[in-house]
Amino acid sequence: MNFEVKRKTFKVTLYGETFDVKAPSLRQMDEHNESISGLASKEIVKKTVAFLAELGIPEEKTREMDYDDFLPLVEFIQSAKKK
Repeated sequence: MNFEVKRKTFKVTLYGETFDVKAPSLRQMDEHNESISGLASKEIVKKTVAFLAELGIPEEKTREMDYDDFLPLVEFIQSAKKK
């Protein structure tokens, strides 16, 4: 009997440009959640943009996003880890 775990990746398309994005590890999620705990929303956005860059979405692309698209992207990435 074997059990194999592979790093999950998925594609994210922002305004016509596609990026290969790594699903966050438990360590990355824990560190990110800890780093934003108790911060003002502006700082949370800054740290989350940097977090998304770690996963494969360049900061300059994330910063160009509409705020209404940013939150669903973050929720998608968080839920992708659970699947």
